[in-house]
Amino acid sequence: MKAAGPVRYRWRRRLLLAGWMLGCMIILARSASVQIVQGPHWAAAGQRQHETAVEIKARRGSILDRRENPLAESAGTIHVDVAPRELSPDARDGVVDLLSSELGLTRSTRRRISDPDRAWVEIHEGFPPRVKEALDTLRGVYLTQDWTRHFNYGELAQDVLGYIRDDSGSGGIEGRFDEHLRGTAGEKIQARDNLRNPIPGQTVQIKPPVPGGDVILTLDRDLQEIGHEALASAIEETGARGGDLIVTVPETGEILSLVSLGKDGPGNISAITSPYEPGSTLKPFTVASILLHSVATLGDSVDGENGRWVAGGKLLTDVHPHGMMTLGDALKVSSNIGVAKVAEGLTPAQQFQMLRDFGFGAPTGIDLPAEGSGFLPRPSRWSRSTSSRLAIGYGISVTPLQMAMAYGALANGGKLMEPRIIKELRDNEGRTVFKSKPRVVREVISERLARDISDVLVDAVDDGTGSEAQLATYRVAGKSGTSRANEGGVYVDGHYASFACFVPVEDPQLVIFVK
Repeated sequence: MKAAGPVRYRWRRRLLLAGWMLGCMIILARSASVQIVQGPHWAAAGQRQHETAVEIKARRGSILDRRENPLAESAGTIHVDVAPRELSPDARDGVVDLLSSELGLTRSTRRRISDPDRAWVEIHEGFPPRVKEALDTLRGVYLTQDWTRHFNYGELAQDVLGYIRDDSGSGGIEGRFDEHLRGTAGEKIQARDNLRNPIPGQTVQIKPPVPGGDVILTLDRDLQEIGHEALASAIEETGARGGDLIVTVPETGEILSLVSLGKDGPGNISAITSPYEPGSTLKPFTVASILLHSVATLGDSVDGENGRWVAGGKLLTDVHPHGMMTLGDALKVSSNIGVAKVAEGLTPAQQFQMLRDFGFGAPTGIDLPAEGSGFLPRPSRWSRSTSSRLAIGYGISVTPLQMAMAYGALANGGKLMEPRIIKELRDNEGRTVFKSKPRVVREVISERLARDISDVLVDAVDDGTGSEAQLATYRVAGKSGTSRANEGGVYVDGHYASFACFVPVEDPQLVIFVK
């Protein structure tokens, strides 16, 4: 019985020893797992703590006019950084002199890059690409490629081209085609020390940037410049608050010039974003509806009521009173009463549909952001006076672009074209990936009817309200218009003056609209 005590203690020691051994085996197994099985994972995590992925900017594509003159392009610039500790003592002065000569360094910058105790000196200015050839092989000098956007003609077409904000396109073509223009950024790995600071010069490119593609416009640089100067001069001479000018090709819908100016220069593209009441420039489309639905002919007579007539409870007046005249003469001399009286023979649906078919009350579909649709009231919302007001260009709002395309339909034998400002898109290797083609939206009126109205518009220029637009060598078809300024549905002081024309009338090549 006395021998039982030592035996019991021996088993306790053995159990304790076994527990220690098991614990050691677990620790060794875990250590082996971390070192052998999970070793690559933890090694990569440690490596990541000393590396950072850095984006490499891609060259943004160019925007060119129809003759491939660059309107906006990205030029390469070089950023120069220096690691003074890496400059060898024997070559230090020569490197500093070369940097100063090539970069035009200030005295303070020379002192900083001459200081061997400095680890890194950033020279923030972007330098022209030519400095790369002189500096690329210098030890301790590090060059980084960057890109600067240049709009080569200043304010010319600036509102159409758009802007660059935070390396992205904003407004105009830059915004609408940002994805195509911007390309794909590359990537490089930047080494960092244990404090997460960049280690000078230790970068490795792992993914090269892919340049963006180019956008070729239908705009003509020379016509854009002529239009810009003419509109700016007219705004200055008249004291107007702003204006718009559009030049198109009626057969294709191509836009050759698109200018919108305020008193202080370009702003937004008001030619497509800012509707207004057109006034008398809408009358040809009212007459088109009258002729199409056989309400009257151009030779039928109408009484001008000596300049005063009440329609739908509202008084209509003519600046120049008229008596009896034909419908054609009423359009030529721009008689409000003459056109509105004959338009009473149209049903609301007929009058509405003709204006809609000419493109009013709906966006044209131009490849630019923020296009306005204007306003064309549906017949169910008309009052007693709506018909007569619509007939003479009131109670409706249109954009200058809508007016230009509608007059283009008259010039193009009655076919309304979709406006085109994009000629083609190319990838970064110059291959065409998209090419626009003329598209007929609809045939609004017959070629014969379009020609009849065009003949009256020629008379309006030769012997009517548009006589100042006469040309010595070509016959011009055109119509002027004046309407009260309207802001937020309220008439204010001032007027809109506009003129639309196409030339030469025998084979129209250009439509010009100015407001």
